[in-house]
Amino acid sequence: MEGRGLTKVLITWELGGGLGHLTPIRTLAGKLLDRGHEVCLAVRDLVSAGSLFEGLPVSYYQSPHRIEPFRPEIDPPVTYEHMLHNIGFGTEPGLNALSSAWVQIFEHCKPDAVLFEHSPVAMFAARAYGFRKAVTGTGFTVPPTPLPLIRPWMRSDESGLQAGRRRTLSMVNAVAGRFGNPPLGDLSEVYGDADVFLRTYPELDHFGRRQAACYVGIDVDDNGKKPQWPYGDGPKIFAYLKPFQGFQDAILKIHRLKLPTIVFCPGLRKEDVVNLETAYPSMLFSTELLCMNHVAVHCDVAVCHGGHGMVARMLIAGVPVVAIPLQLEQTLLSQRLAESGAGIQLAIKDVSQLGEAINHILANEKYYQNAGRMSEAYFDEAKQGSWQRIAEWVDES
Repeated sequence: MEGRGLTKVLITWELGGGLGHLTPIRTLAGKLLDRGHEVCLAVRDLVSAGSLFEGLPVSYYQSPHRIEPFRPEIDPPVTYEHMLHNIGFGTEPGLNALSSAWVQIFEHCKPDAVLFEHSPVAMFAARAYGFRKAVTGTGFTVPPTPLPLIRPWMRSDESGLQAGRRRTLSMVNAVAGRFGNPPLGDLSEVYGDADVFLRTYPELDHFGRRQAACYVGIDVDDNGKKPQWPYGDGPKIFAYLKPFQGFQDAILKIHRLKLPTIVFCPGLRKEDVVNLETAYPSMLFSTELLCMNHVAVHCDVAVCHGGHGMVARMLIAGVPVVAIPLQLEQTLLSQRLAESGAGIQLAIKDVSQLGEAINHILANEKYYQNAGRMSEAYFDEAKQGSWQRIAEWVDES
């Protein structure tokens, strides 16, 4: 389908790591180019983007972001305002410098529309501009209004929280004044001047289902290598694990099940792969990007850290998940997974129970029924892709 006319689109990515942000941007950028639009990227990781976007006629900018050795000023952050404070909204000079750098990108690029992927400072800096704006991402990167607690299990003093909000807002408004922008009444207004496209599902929204929200789901594609499963009988396991503190214990527990298993661990060295496959012959270890369509069709249970893309991809294929979260965002998503009844959340300290958790899923049909409901509801929509409604929004620019 051709677009209605040439639109210059800037896609930004400011916060977070890994391919979970770049991969959907790559899919969307390709579709926008196919529809006749011009695409510019301001991304956090130019090297990874250069490899992923190779062959596409896009322009690149380095995304301004906090790069010094990061020590959170509010630790641990309890509210979303605390998190924004820590990543750049907490100091006038820092926010002013970051915002100024974003302004230079906007002035040089001169976009007709901007799509913000986890880019709160960019959104703040764009408030005075008249180009069309949309924010896209998961429930965690696109927070609801009012801004939520991010550690609701921690007891906190409400008066202290309010005082902290006022201090941060005062600094933010001092910077807004330097750019001639009206003051914000609340930090949530950073996100208020944009259309919203949530690349998730209500069941997997980190902060719970939102009324009247635009959920566009995830993309399903065939990129990556199609692995051959190790020889063996019984259900197949797929694990996407980082070399975390409990990695060796997790691998041992999976191996003791004696089931054919593929482990994707991009942090492993080649010699590590050789040693692991020698020690655990029923398991294949890969550091290459794998075709998740192929994996999801063939596996019976997945193990991961609770990353949104992996959990969502497995559930819409009807595959239950054991999640071992390593950080806050994964913890919130793992809680939604457990609440959906389509998987189990396992703390790092309980990695020794991984084998039992996998067996529990394999022996209980309810997990497959709950994952199957997700598949029935969203699989056809995922094949169409989240990009469709966003691309139509760009067409109208």
